[in-house]
Order: sequence, then C-alpha cells, then structure tokens
Amino acid sequence: MPTLNELTDLEIKLKRMFDEDEIDEQTFEDTISSLGKEEKIDGLYAVATDLQETIDILTARIKSNQERLKSEKKSLDHLLGYVVFVMEKAGVKELRTHTSLFKTRKSVAVDIDDETAVIPEEFIDIKETRTPNKTKLKAFINGGGKVKGVAVVERTHAQVK
Repeated sequence: MPTLNELTDLEIKLKRMFDEDEIDEQTFEDTISSLGKEEKIDGLYAVATDLQETIDILTARIKSNQERLKSEKKSLDHLLGYVVFVMEKAGVKELRTHTSLFKTRKSVAVDIDDETAVIPEEFIDIKETRTPNKTKLKAFINGGGKVKGVAVVERTHAQVK
C-alpha cells in the first residue's frame, strides 16, 4: 500500500498533467478519487488519536504513581520513626530475628527553619545558571540583529482534533 507521501506525489503529478492538458478533467477526478488518499488520512488520524490517548493515560498514571510514591515514602518514614521510638524506649540499638534486622545509627544534620532563620551571607552559596532568553533573541533577530549560531526558524506542527 502506498504511503501518504507517495499518494501526494502522484496527486501532484496528476495535477500537473491536468494543468498541461495531458488528461481531461474526468480522468483526473476519477484517478484522484481512486487513490484512497482519504482512507490513508483517516488511518493516520486514527493512529494519531490512539497515540494521544495513550500519552494522556500514561501522563495520568505518572501523576498517580508520583502521588502514591510520596504517600508510600511518608508511610515508610512513619513506620521507621515508630521502630526508632520503640528501640530508644527499650534502650536497644538493634532488633533482630532470624530473617529481619532493624538497626539505629546516629547522624547530625543542620535543620533550617525557612520562616525564621537569618543566615549570614558567608554561609550562603549562590548558584548561577545561564539560560538563553529565546524571546529576546527572537525580537533582536527579527529587528535585523545577528547572533552567531542563532536563527529564527519557522516550524509546522500537525494537530489532532
């Protein structure tokens, strides 16, 4: 079965033949209608809508799984907090069975209250990121400016509606 591109090429050739009076209007119309281009377009549309539906479903699943992951991590933190509470209350550093082992370890961390902390500048790290401003670049180039390695390009996108 020919591709949409091949059908379009054939349609262009037929149009050229018709414009140059090599074929009559009836032959042109009959040949165009027999190409099956509409069926090909309908098939491509069906595939595109199926892909979009799959993308939408996967996006929803990702969001749901991210929420579930957050919930599961919170549950694990609560469970481990409970185990630490029980172990500290019992004065033990590990709980062991023949298949399980819980151990505690101490660590030291800095806890910063973002609402009340006033941290001196010497303890602040500044991270700088450099990102091209495409809106300003586009306006500059459209106004006649030139920037090496930068061009304003026009793209065509298909939409499924």
